[in-house]
Amino acid sequence: MPGVRIHHPTLRNAILIVPHPGDPKTGRLPKDYHIRIDTHGDSIVSETVWGRLQQARQSNLSGHDFLVTGEVKDPPALILGGKPDGLPVRKQLGDIISDVLGPLPDGVQAQLNRPEGH
Repeated sequence: MPGVRIHHPTLRNAILIVPHPGDPKTGRLPKDYHIRIDTHGDSIVSETVWGRLQQARQSNLSGHDFLVTGEVKDPPALILGGKPDGLPVRKQLGDIISDVLGPLPDGVQAQLNRPEGH
């Protein structure tokens, strides 16, 4: 299934949470869509998610405007938590820990380990 490359005019390197109102006629419940915006303001979403973002904008739940910049014929697979091993998410959490604790001593890195069985 092709993807849609979209661009946000002002946000960079962020995760934007876009609330969708749902649809009582079809029983679709309200839902938040988490859109990962890269350093250039771009994101790749499915055609379905693109439609939901437009509905959220029309319902006035989202004031964010995106521009479609192209179609992605073979978009990368989306896996919850990043790559299958979860390293990007653990690295981000490690960075957050470093930010909270402040500079760590030389040679010390914040590290998160997976609990056994996960």
